[in-house]
Amino acid sequence: MITGLVIGGYQEDALLNGGIGIFVQGATNTLITACFIGLSQDGITPFPNFRGIQLLDPVLPTNNNTIGGTGATDRNLISGNTNAGIFLEDANANQILGNYIGVDLTGTVAVPNLCGVAIAVSSLNTIGGNTVAARNIISGNTDGAIDLTFSDNNSIQGNYMGTDLSGTTAVPNGYGIRTLLFSASNQIGGTFSLLPGAGNLISGNLNFGIQIEGDANVIEGNLIGVQADFTSPLGNGSAGIIIAEGSNNRIGGANNGNIIANNTGNGIQINSPTAVSNQISQNAIFSNAGIGIDLGNDGLTANDMDDLDGGANVLQNFAEMTNINYNAGITTLNLTYEVASDVGNTAFPLEVEFFVADPNGQGQAFIGADTYTLADFTTGPQKAIGIIPQVPIVLTGTENFVNTATDANNNTSEFSFEVILSAYNLSLKAEVLAASISLSWQHNQEGLVKYVIERASASKQYEDLSESSGNAMLGLLSFEDTSPLLGRNRYRLRLHHIDGSISYSNVVEAIFTSQDLVHAYVYEAQLHTTVYASEIDSYVFQLFDLSGRLAKKWRQDVYKGKNEHTVGISELSKGTYLLIIPKLNERRKLVIP
Repeated sequence: MITGLVIGGYQEDALLNGGIGIFVQGATNTLITACFIGLSQDGITPFPNFRGIQLLDPVLPTNNNTIGGTGATDRNLISGNTNAGIFLEDANANQILGNYIGVDLTGTVAVPNLCGVAIAVSSLNTIGGNTVAARNIISGNTDGAIDLTFSDNNSIQGNYMGTDLSGTTAVPNGYGIRTLLFSASNQIGGTFSLLPGAGNLISGNLNFGIQIEGDANVIEGNLIGVQADFTSPLGNGSAGIIIAEGSNNRIGGANNGNIIANNTGNGIQINSPTAVSNQISQNAIFSNAGIGIDLGNDGLTANDMDDLDGGANVLQNFAEMTNINYNAGITTLNLTYEVASDVGNTAFPLEVEFFVADPNGQGQAFIGADTYTLADFTTGPQKAIGIIPQVPIVLTGTENFVNTATDANNNTSEFSFEVILSAYNLSLKAEVLAASISLSWQHNQEGLVKYVIERASASKQYEDLSESSGNAMLGLLSFEDTSPLLGRNRYRLRLHHIDGSISYSNVVEAIFTSQDLVHAYVYEAQLHTTVYASEIDSYVFQLFDLSGRLAKKWRQDVYKGKNEHTVGISELSKGTYLLIIPKLNERRKLVIP
């Protein structure tokens, strides 16, 4: 046993121990408790070693040692060291319990190590546990709280990383947990519990919460971006969870989802196009500055026809929901959905999970799931279901809903477009016309100030198109979108009530295609053009005469949808010209009379 020592001042050039405060080599069952390692005896002033504690031996076993413990006087204070607070290499089945790593004696002020705990080429080690007594406070470190390098089957549970001992105030590490060089089958967290348990608190860090490079790791039951009360914001400085590379990882699970909220980046992102079969299930994801789930780290990805595309998690399509309503009397959510994934491109069956969404379309509260089979696809593809939301979710009739779809190989999609459940049945309808989309709905309510017509752009974010008075005569109302987007358009109505409340209609979808992206004609010495654009851009227009001479050239900014412009051509001679828009690869023949 090594206990009750103050150890500091050993730097890397030391002759005897290489700058290590405590070096355990080729030993088993060693117990290290109640030491100040890298701090003076006041527990506040730095007294740095190069490394605080090192367990290493590639030849003789350095196994079954314990750093700290669960007793009231077992805690070590391991802070202020210029490299790792604790470093394990070729060391297996060791325990790190109940320590303060990177903070002072009070557990509230940072006294940083470079890295809190670094583990390399080691397995079966335990950091923390499922009790308060086993919890390590690993905060305030310059780089990360925990690094795992080429290390498998380790357990990280019940720790606070990035906060003080109360779990309410940030004492940030550079990042939370990082696995490198394909570290595999590590357990981060455990059974979700509203009491102190196996889940880690990973909040308040300057960069990401968790970054995975490796296969078959499990991340469940953790709080990532909230305080220890499960609710109050304390976000990390980028994404909550990143899978940089790796497959067959699991984030969440049945009754063991993570809370991933308030982070400055995405909730979850999977970067590599070869990272597949990563299951994301039953997590509470909300209020992140990015999107909830990002496959490819490239922003929102819409469904593609028949799910032909590939990439991170094979860019699995989500389910598309319609006809959603809530029967409050029997507390059942009724909806119709389909997954637009062709048999040849998707591993059936798919598990579709439904969530109440936050205002940004992230899945905040899991309410239930349904299995979408090959038979459902071939005989449907639409499927009508009823869901009784899990306790304690209580629906009011005005929620937004999203979903994810996970195929039989555990590839989980991004969150779907949100669908709005309204207590008012407006029956919004959409009809595609030759050059526009017509919307209509039944105005059958008193007490409305106005309707606002909203359209979802290619990025899935709604934008206001127009307003319609709520004081109109009861009956059929309509609106014509004369500048629809090419491809998918999604519409909803936002209802403003006299009492100040807001509700929403159902969502309708219409696909607009135009055979002619460009229309052009000459009238009274002016060239009139109509251009349909899929996004905000700037186009170059060129007019050539029949000899191939460039007669006129100009640039015009365009917006999404329909753009009408007029340019004077009185300086040009009569005759036949060719209008070319290089960016669209479009050509039109014109005659100036």
